Amino acid sequence: FGVSMLEIGRGTPTTGTFAGISWANTPTFIRISFDATGGNNFIPLGTHELLSVPYALYSGNGLPNGTTPNQLLYWNGTAWVQLAPGNSGESLTLCGNTLTWTTGGICPGFVTTLGCTNAIFSGTLSSGVSATGVSFSIPYTGGNGGPYNGQGVTSTGVTGLTATLISGNFLVGNGTLNYILTGTPSSTGMASFQINIGGASCVISFPVSNLWPSGTVFCSSSTGINDVLNPVTNKTWMDRNLGASQVAVSSADVNSYGDLYQWGRLGDGHQCRNSSISNALSSSDIPGTSNFIVPPFPPTNNYDWRLNQNANLWQGINGINNPCPNGYRVPTSAEINSERNSWITNNSAGAFSSPLKFSLGGIRSSNDGSIGDDGLNGYYWVSDINTTNSMYLIISNNSMISATFRAEGCSIRCIKN
Repeated sequence: FGVSMLEIGRGTPTTGTFAGISWANTPTFIRISFDATGGNNFIPLGTHELLSVPYALYSGNGLPNGTTPNQLLYWNGTAWVQLAPGNSGESLTLCGNTLTWTTGGICPGFVTTLGCTNAIFSGTLSSGVSATGVSFSIPYTGGNGGPYNGQGVTSTGVTGLTATLISGNFLVGNGTLNYILTGTPSSTGMASFQINIGGASCVISFPVSNLWPSGTVFCSSSTGINDVLNPVTNKTWMDRNLGASQVAVSSADVNSYGDLYQWGRLGDGHQCRNSSISNALSSSDIPGTSNFIVPPFPPTNNYDWRLNQNANLWQGINGINNPCPNGYRVPTSAEINSERNSWITNNSAGAFSSPLKFSLGGIRSSNDGSIGDDGLNGYYWVSDINTTNSMYLIISNNSMISATFRAEGCSIRCIKN
């Protein structure tokens, strides 16, 4: 008939552990048995239901610890959620089923789903070509009408691109988000964008093609592919010479000259103004060299870089060696002559004042590979031939269509098919 004091949770357990007790499985009881001899012949002393105090211990163990002063903790119906402290002037608002710090009680925008697999693409992406007029639209469902911030998402896989979204408000229900692409793709393949907005996420994959003929060498930087329309002839052209880094700002703008091609050759590197010179004529349409081929003297092949001439190398968009990007080709004599006839004056000033802004890139000699007349005259190949020679446009004080040796190096302005 004495009084015994037991401190539950200490000592050495023989079965289980105190920490392993599942206090959530109510009701819970404690039974006390006693053996005065210290053996295993226990006499029950009584069984009692454990009430609130142990459950308070369970409740405390189930709560997450705070990590920041003024942090809040609330039960979302499933679990305890930690809410970071708000800023001065913000109010705590129930947005959907989530407590959120807001300004003026306006809940941030959210959506239920983003539909990247149903995205709509506009424009095309090409390796090494600056993105122009390229975008994609992502549909969403479950918009709450709240605002969203603008964002810029950089590409992975094919790098060099940014998808930009202007800030706005989600529609209530379904709508779309419109992203504008800028930059220059680093290669061919898939440019991927990880989109995270409104509490939802998905991945957009935009294909990047090779717009240039296989094996094209860029001498300094990739030629931008932008269109320019002559309203008089109603023809669309590239706005600059092949290989030029910019549209001409003057007739003698060096950055607008571009490269100098031998008639009928691909952009294999020979067109670079500093390419090496070789006297070895080619026996095939694709020489397999980046050298500017100078025919040996005396010439036995009509001053052509090819041993046996081929007049069909630049004929049309599907020409064997069409050096222009997909959808473009070397113009005919008639097409470039129509452009010449639309100039206000038949000279270099008239050529520059035209919508195409022709510049004076000079010519590379088939005798020794030297470059001359740059800044003085312009020489532009066309696809036509004249017996053993090929035709070109000469831009000078009195511009004209003429013919010259195919081993000469001249500029190219591509026309859209």
